[in-house]
Amino acid sequence: SILLNDSLKNNSVSPEDVAISFLEIIDQEGNKVTLDYNLNADGTLTLAEDNIPGDYTIHYSICQKEVPNNCSEATINLTLVGISIEAEKAIDRTQALPGDIVNYTINLKNTSTFGLENITLTEILPEELMILSASPELSPSNTWVVNSLAPEETLELALSVMPTIDGNFTNEINIQVENYNQTIQSEELQVRPKMVDMSIEKNSFNSTVNDGSSFEYQITITNNGPDPADNIRIVDFLPEQLTYASAVINSEELITSPTFSQEDGLLIWTVQQFAVDATLTITLKVNAVGEGRIRNRAEVSADGKDVQPENNTSIEVTTILPLFIPNVIRPDGDGKNETFVIRASHRFERLELVIFNRWGDIVFASKDYQNDWYADGLLSGTYYYQVKGVGFDQQEKQYKGWVQVIK
Repeated sequence: SILLNDSLKNNSVSPEDVAISFLEIIDQEGNKVTLDYNLNADGTLTLAEDNIPGDYTIHYSICQKEVPNNCSEATINLTLVGISIEAEKAIDRTQALPGDIVNYTINLKNTSTFGLENITLTEILPEELMILSASPELSPSNTWVVNSLAPEETLELALSVMPTIDGNFTNEINIQVENYNQTIQSEELQVRPKMVDMSIEKNSFNSTVNDGSSFEYQITITNNGPDPADNIRIVDFLPEQLTYASAVINSEELITSPTFSQEDGLLIWTVQQFAVDATLTITLKVNAVGEGRIRNRAEVSADGKDVQPENNTSIEVTTILPLFIPNVIRPDGDGKNETFVIRASHRFERLELVIFNRWGDIVFASKDYQNDWYADGLLSGTYYYQVKGVGFDQQEKQYKGWVQVIK
């Protein structure tokens, strides 16, 4: 109350007896300013909440209503205090990958000259940042409520999030208590896409193989990129002239072993994670079931951005020679090359075989040959054969040639 400074006829001043006028208001730098105030009828001075805190001198006059010329001037030195909070939102890293854990720390200090109650802190989190945990626990509306904070008391809150996509994100927090409302933000978080360089190389070490034989491919997969790769998928596209037999996996650098599946002509291996500089070698055994020049393609892919997609594919070209029919047998009892063996069960349901001597006489014939002719009762020399293969679709194919019998 302004009237507490004055007296009238040695008695306390009654608001009905005087008139009060403000002459000027000076701030702490000596400048004339205007305050948003209300001088009430009872002589009390009320200042609005939006006035700037600081030290002020109010120069005023007070006059007796019955004797208007009976006036006196006085000053009031007033310190206007407001809510003052120091707040900081710190981040433990400014660069991350999708799926990384990023930690924020919120530090709060009450720099007011009085205690604060019911402080509400609201996380303004970009939707691309998923909350993993908070200490203390956040409410469903992403808020903390601090019941009280004494002058100079500090408080620390923690928040862990995970970026789900790449981009640049700023995490803000809003602080409200009474008429105080402030929003602060952290440093910008730059989330770049995962950078990988998955390479694949396929080699058979054979330029030609025989129809009906088995051979191996070696598939080598390496991550040459700056980041570990996730959800790796390796696919081998087997041409129709090949069938899958088996595969041997070799890697001591993978956390988890590859998972294998087959979908018709697709051989698929999946790996959860592939460390930088890790190498996986797949030794793939296949059977040749058709002749001709084949292109066997293998591909590798992974989550993230592959910086060199041109090495994600490898193609190996192999020539499968026609069905192998031996031209020498040696039925001498040593267990080697004893019979005339035609390995064709992968292609034909049955074989018809006719053997002729050099004069064209038939010396052996079979409508369902079982690889059992060993030139029994025949002399050493050259003989000629005719083979008719009857396929599983009943299509027929003819082969002719000679075989040397050594006894």
